[in-house]
Amino acid sequence: MQDQLFTWVSKSLREGLSDEEEAAFSEWLQRDTANQKMVDEYRTIWSLARQTAEPPTDMERAMQKEQLMMAIKQYDTPASRSSRNDLNNDLKQWIAAAVISVSLLAGAGYYFFIERERVYTSANIPTVLPDSTVIILDNNARLSFRATPEKRLIHISGQAFLDVFPNKQRPLYIYIKEYVVKVVGTSLVIRAVDHEFPEVSVISGTVQIFTAHNNIIVLNASESLTLDGETLSNHNTGKSENADAWITHELRFDNTPLVQVVHDLENYYGITFKPLPPEMKNCGFTGTFKNEDLNLILKLLAITFNTEVSNSNGTYVMKNSHCNEQTLP
Repeated sequence: MQDQLFTWVSKSLREGLSDEEEAAFSEWLQRDTANQKMVDEYRTIWSLARQTAEPPTDMERAMQKEQLMMAIKQYDTPASRSSRNDLNNDLKQWIAAAVISVSLLAGAGYYFFIERERVYTSANIPTVLPDSTVIILDNNARLSFRATPEKRLIHISGQAFLDVFPNKQRPLYIYIKEYVVKVVGTSLVIRAVDHEFPEVSVISGTVQIFTAHNNIIVLNASESLTLDGETLSNHNTGKSENADAWITHELRFDNTPLVQVVHDLENYYGITFKPLPPEMKNCGFTGTFKNEDLNLILKLLAITFNTEVSNSNGTYVMKNSHCNEQTLP
């Protein structure tokens, strides 16, 4: 009987009972006015707890379920029915936690109750957010997370990888300077470094990007976009083969335009190139580098394109040359 009462109380506070369950539950409530009082108090506590509760751990859920069943058992004895007038404060506290845990026994969706902002700064360590989204932050990056019943909110500075837990009912909104990226269930890399235009690179899935002027653009898997001012320029959309290179420590190029190769080298090694000569931007380059020294890559580029790469006051310069057979089709 205790298991059945637990099911009735928890479901009545969550998604509601079936017609058959409702009839049986109503019959139990009518046996004793104290039964109805217990459920009414649960509902009051539930309403208050929704506004402030932190998500319990799996162990806490199991313990709280047991505590709630003990409370039901206490209420269902003749002695307790004849002597009680109200729940004491200690009992109310753990019942509030138990009722919350009841609504979350399925596991997903517990971040529904989180309102307080959480800040993450640990670098190069996979971290699970309260909504089950996995993040990896680059050095000096900062990410804040908050959730409401309608949506999830993230603010990012620096570079971050996100594998977003899918939830169509509560999409994730990522705020990057004056832009907003809407995500449902996607893996992507956000780069929002000082003194650079932000960049969004989608690894899997689809995202929508919004500006303050309500411009919208959709990015699909393997696409990246540099957010270069008030407008979203389609000509900046490209492949994002190396968006996660700072995590994998591997650079991959497959007939990649030289302008994109240079861009990826700048991001990965923290260097700056002088703009390439126009006739070299679309030269295709193929190669894979794992934890490779920058100088070796630059020498290989110089040999491949029969050119010279020099360093002038901290800026790398590639002299004009011809693409030969590496020219993109």
